[in-house]
Parts: sequence; C-alpha cells; structure tokens
Amino acid sequence: MPENKNMELWNKVCETDPANTKHVAQRGGFTAIGAHSQIKAATEQFGPVGEGWWWVTEDQVQGDLFIVKVQLFRPDHRPVVQYGCAEMNPKRRDGSTYLDSDAPKKATTDGLTKCLSYLGFNADIFLGKWDDNKYVAEMEEKFKGKKPAPKAPPRKPNPKPAAKVTFTEAKLKLQEVVKGVLLGQGADDPTPQMIGALALDICKDVCKKPKPTTLGDLDAIHAVLEDKEKLEKYMTPASGMAPDNFPE
Repeated sequence: MPENKNMELWNKVCETDPANTKHVAQRGGFTAIGAHSQIKAATEQFGPVGEGWWWVTEDQVQGDLFIVKVQLFRPDHRPVVQYGCAEMNPKRRDGSTYLDSDAPKKATTDGLTKCLSYLGFNADIFLGKWDDNKYVAEMEEKFKGKKPAPKAPPRKPNPKPAAKVTFTEAKLKLQEVVKGVLLGQGADDPTPQMIGALALDICKDVCKKPKPTTLGDLDAIHAVLEDKEKLEKYMTPASGMAPDNFPE
C-alpha cells in the first residue's frame, strides 16, 4: 500500500523523545513538551524561524486569564490558528495569589504548541498514547539509540618527565650562576672549587640528592641563590666552602 503523502510530515514528527517531556502535577496531571524541542523540530522540517516558518500573536485579557491568539505561518500555506491561555494571578499552595509576569509567555507557548500539534508535532501525547506505560517504554527504547554517545572526559596530558641534564651541563650552568652570585656578595673571584662546594651543599639540602640530575634540580638551586637570606648560610666557613670540586 503506497504511503499517504498527506501523512508524510505527521509521521516524521508525531513521536516524542521522552527526554523532551516532563510531568506536570496540575489539573489531574499531564505530560508537557519542552517548548524549545518543538521549535527545534519545526526548524528541522521548515527552516529557520522567520524564514521557513513564523507566527503572529494577538492577546487579550478576560477576567484572570491572559489569552493569546497564535497564527502559525509557512510560505504557500494557510495559517494554523490556535489559542493559548495562562492565569495571571495563580494560587500558591497556601491559597494566596501572586502576579505571574510570565503569563504572556506561557500563553504564547501554549498556543504555539497547539498549532504545531495540528501539524503532527508530538501528536502521540495529544492522542493519549503517553497514558500507556508500554508505549512510553517503547519510545524510551527507540530514542535511546538516537542519542549521541556521551563524550569521554578529556584526557589529561601525561605529565612530562623531568628533563634530564648531564652532570657536565649542570656544572657549567651552576658555575656561571654561582660565580655571579658570589661576586655580587663582594667575594673575590671564586675558584671552581668554591663554586662546586657551594652548589653541591645546596643540592644536598634542597634536592635531597648528592648532585643535580634534572632541570628541576637546577631551578631549585637557583631559587636558593636568588634568596639572600637562604644563601648566606651556605657562604660561611662551616657550610662546606672547602676545596671540593664537582666530581665527574
């Protein structure tokens, strides 16, 4: 049997993804549709709002009701007309009332949802199929396969291993830095032995190793060299300023 072309749009949009619904515990309880999910679905079928489809509203107030007439337009089609309404002064649970500033928006959404339902959007809800738990379970199973797989959390980059330096490289770097520090403290031109002893003493205390092996070790030693108070304790005779050069 050939497909009825009159039902082509209806059949595309009549089923509702459970993720786009919520239960409203009012007026005996009912299933509400996410308004923006409908707008997205209509945009998929007709194009952007304002180009492929649009709506025009007229509003009025009758008693406590804000009523909106909604006309939904598509190019080369007659408008679909429906009415939405919302209470302007709804009651709280304690019986008191309040002014609902969202009443115009709620009434417009109500009217627009009804217009779209006449074209078949989320028709299964309006046909009462969502009162059947078996049908709801079928929709949950059907739309579960259409959902994109959850994105895996971004992988944390593996920490880079500490950059290695040869002991000869460490010696050359420290000799240059320590010599400058010693001269800045008013010392005579330091010998390599003095430089080596100072650097090794700092390394033992700060890096907890007999000699620097990584750039991190050099950074830690440099931090001490830049701190005058910390450096002074290494510049006393008791601090190991003996003629002890870098061992190779």
